[in-house]
Amino acid sequence: GNYISELDAISKWAFLIRLSDKVRQKELKKFSKKYFSCKSFKSISDEKLICNIFAQGLMLNSLDPKNTDNQPDEAYENILLKAEDRVAKNPNYLIVKGLIFHILRNRPNKYFAIMKPEIDLKQALSYVPKKAIYYFVMGQAFRFLGNKESSLFLSVASYEKAASLAKNNIKLQNTILGIYMGLHESYQGNKEAEPFWLAEAVYKKITELSPKNPFARNNLGYLYAEYGVNREKAEQLCEEAVSMQPDNAGFHDSYGWAAFKNQDFDTAEAQFLKSIELKDDVYEPYYHLATLYYVTKRLNLAAKNYIKALQIKPDSAESLNNLAYLFAEQNKNLADALKMSKKAVELTPDNPSYLDTLGWIYFQKNDFTNANKYLKKASELAPGEAEILMHIGLVYLEAGKYNNAINYLKEAQRNHAPDKEIEDALYLALSIREKLSVLAEFHKIFGASVDKDKICNILGDLARIYSQEGLYKKSIHYTTLCADIKSGKVPLDKPLFSFYSLSKHKSKKKTAIIPEPKISST
Repeated sequence: GNYISELDAISKWAFLIRLSDKVRQKELKKFSKKYFSCKSFKSISDEKLICNIFAQGLMLNSLDPKNTDNQPDEAYENILLKAEDRVAKNPNYLIVKGLIFHILRNRPNKYFAIMKPEIDLKQALSYVPKKAIYYFVMGQAFRFLGNKESSLFLSVASYEKAASLAKNNIKLQNTILGIYMGLHESYQGNKEAEPFWLAEAVYKKITELSPKNPFARNNLGYLYAEYGVNREKAEQLCEEAVSMQPDNAGFHDSYGWAAFKNQDFDTAEAQFLKSIELKDDVYEPYYHLATLYYVTKRLNLAAKNYIKALQIKPDSAESLNNLAYLFAEQNKNLADALKMSKKAVELTPDNPSYLDTLGWIYFQKNDFTNANKYLKKASELAPGEAEILMHIGLVYLEAGKYNNAINYLKEAQRNHAPDKEIEDALYLALSIREKLSVLAEFHKIFGASVDKDKICNILGDLARIYSQEGLYKKSIHYTTLCADIKSGKVPLDKPLFSFYSLSKHKSKKKTAIIPEPKISST
């Protein structure tokens, strides 16, 4: 009387037919066709109808692959269409339909290739009874669809629902854990990035079943810290793992990283240093400590620890990139920074953050063409990323293309919470454009005879604006230009900047003025 067991028995029956010799196969198929007949819908129950549909689908799949005749497929499709009137919302039918469609999609004639079994199984979730056995079956059904991430996610979600409905069923809980571990090890064995939700399910299940397991606590805490979710819980879990195994260097590193994500910087620093003290040849604590020092503006210590991290792991793209960016921000060691940044991009070509760093280093080296090239590529990979947009704006600003600069800086501002750096850059671009626009218009009107003092007043304003923003090289440039104009070293018969030109005035013939006739008052 167990309906799920009936379906399971039918699937085993079909498997046994496939194992039989040809003579016995023919005999069993003939018997099965008669036993699981779908000719008389009215005389059988819904449950019997669904079982028969399941069996007929399995037998259709067992046809000789060389047989590309579509007639059996059409006949089976007609059975399904007829059954829809009765069982369209029956969860058992939707489960069977999803499983059968998944099997039949691979038939050589591709008759059912367009079917979407995941949709049928998702519909089944809306109608299944709120019982652990049904959700476990749904988990198994979604797993049967293969390793597509959406199917695996729905599988794990179904298992979790089953587990929540039967918390005291230890056999079920251990079975689910075994399934999770199999998936977990499959990702690791294939060296693929494991989805967050699967890793979380694995570690949570272990902590539930083995509360004294420090590794599951540590791994779950680190997972939360890495993804920036449940941050308080992350720190608590890692602290508990450390208390269980105080001499485990990896646990101290995880605790430090969780504390760092909570901006508990003193605890984080102490834990990273403790991890290094216990084991000084591991990459992660140095990388994490360097990141902490960078965020807390201790840049020399940050550089020192990034260098140490790279000594242990020379091909770490993240450390290469971060150290290169640190040097670029300080405008020092640019040759080394460029080498490291190029290597990081070579290791991870489609990482927008790494491309942004490379573009920014070229900017610091005044190579605006390459700067624009890599920054634009970074922006294509990460549309709307405010920092990249700001960097593009600053490249245009430095190149004297003020309208472009303002457009990019405005977009950066729209895509970011209030940010002083973007605000300062936008103010600078708007102010400079205004001053240079006035200077250009004034110079164009008066040409070589323009008033030197007025031109120098505008240049002096530009020098002050740059000085206020801490851009002293630019400030000195405009101050020097002003001095050269006053001394006559720089003449004013030519434009001072390339974005405007002076008009050449042509002499015009004077026309005679004819006096108006006087009108007599009489």
